[in-house]
Amino acid sequence: MRKGETKNLEVDGEIVPCSYIGKGMFCTAYRHGERVYLRCVGDYSKECISMFCSKLKHIPHITRHSSAWSDEGSDRQLFSMPFYHKLTKKEFPVAYAQWLTLPSIILSYDEASRYVDSEQNNTPESVREAIRELIDAFCNYDIDSMLLEFNRANVGVDNDGVLILRDCLASRKSIEAKRK
Repeated sequence: MRKGETKNLEVDGEIVPCSYIGKGMFCTAYRHGERVYLRCVGDYSKECISMFCSKLKHIPHITRHSSAWSDEGSDRQLFSMPFYHKLTKKEFPVAYAQWLTLPSIILSYDEASRYVDSEQNNTPESVREAIRELIDAFCNYDIDSMLLEFNRANVGVDNDGVLILRDCLASRKSIEAKRK
């Protein structure tokens, strides 16, 4: 499928015409207006965020939907979240500066816990609080498998210019299973 091509998705019993955005390791993304729909297979990070994360300002507001597509297989799920803008230095200088304070390496649970509690950390407290929330949420799944990655493709910016940790949470076990 090509970027911008239209596909009808069944969402909570209704047909929603969406434009194809792209595909990652676990999710295929489609946009309808100001919502992005994610068809996810074999990953539970979106489910984790939708179920256990509060509405902190740096965490995406993810909603789980019912769909005939997701009902076909136990590891297939449909989610949506608001559309978040691409992070650029020119358009979003404050969010960009916050992003630069985040580690450029992939963090395990222990590393992430030490990072958010470090006194030498210059990441704003509101972003650190969101990272703590992600860590706590993943405890409900498989803490030994948790990974956090803050590359620019994994973050976004909302309409108010707030940095959003859009797709920073992952499962090492899911990644390894996908690569087999």
